[in-house]
Amino acid sequence: MNFLLFGLIALLYSLVGHAGASGYIALMAFLNFPGAEIKQTSLFLNLVVSGVASIQFLLRGHYSMRLFLSFTITSAPAAYLTARMNISPAAYKSILGVFLCYSALWLIFLRTPKNNNPLRSYRSYYPPVIGLVIGAASGIIGVGGGIFLSPVLALLRWADMKTISGTSALFILVNSLFAFFAEIQKAGNIVKIPELSIVAAVLVGGLIGARLGSHHLSDNILRKILGMVLALAGIKQFI
Repeated sequence: MNFLLFGLIALLYSLVGHAGASGYIALMAFLNFPGAEIKQTSLFLNLVVSGVASIQFLLRGHYSMRLFLSFTITSAPAAYLTARMNISPAAYKSILGVFLCYSALWLIFLRTPKNNNPLRSYRSYYPPVIGLVIGAASGIIGVGGGIFLSPVLALLRWADMKTISGTSALFILVNSLFAFFAEIQKAGNIVKIPELSIVAAVLVGGLIGARLGSHHLSDNILRKILGMVLALAGIKQFI
């Protein structure tokens, strides 16, 4: 029955253009998955969900290629390099706990900006600098970085929420791909594919969530529920 939980996470995250890595990490932490498998598994599932989410949002024109390229040009190489780093299990659990708690706070408390608010302009060098930081953090933790990129874009008002969702989906796809290859190399070119039932569940969940999210569906309540789950998983790392 665990595959149903993975599918539910994929559905909830894909509503806002995310692929679910932080949710998969939280679930695998609760289910006591081997630490060595968590990052590669979360990235593989990220590729599946971000792929279908990208297609859904792009088909409806909900993306900004300028923002995507500006962030990804530095984030993807950074994700690849930091994913190859080896850190101690204790340090990883601490970083993971902080990350999950941060994700929970964002999901619970961030309000969706109104699309009729005026967007802000920005200097061309801001996105690459921010992308470098996001990519580095994403590679260490084993996520695509959307959970970092989305709040940045929303708080700075550089795009509307639909555009943020589509741009984040593309961003996650590329970052996850670079980090996944790094994880494979670090594991001695060994690819650990998740169970077929889990892959199928996240594929279906991602398709449904991205389809709903790319249209008109409020996700505020779902974000808060998901945030509570992440908060519990984050606290678990420190206990």
